[in-house]
Amino acid sequence: MIISKGSDPDTDAYSAFDGHTADKHSPREVLSTLQVEQLYIGGLATDYCVLSSVREARKLGFEVTVLTDAIAGVDIAAGDSEKAREEMLHCGATFSTTLQVVRLFTQA
Repeated sequence: MIISKGSDPDTDAYSAFDGHTADKHSPREVLSTLQVEQLYIGGLATDYCVLSSVREARKLGFEVTVLTDAIAGVDIAAGDSEKAREEMLHCGATFSTTLQVVRLFTQA
């Protein structure tokens, strides 16, 4: 599934939940229909889009694991990415690497 965001130049879209699928469904609608409860989040940038996506996902009740080896920050101000990680932890996200997740699912 591909979720597009940021394609409207007049609208900021930091969270993945600000996007839509090709047939204009929101990520929230799609995930609800599929009865998804757990999200694994990676992307750019840790201190903007990843943080916004994690915040929104937690607000919507999803369990969230941030893939630490699949994120990178902008760090306009020194330490922004670390502050974002701390906020993600505070709102209930956990951290893992992609290898740890692959091992989790291949051992089952």
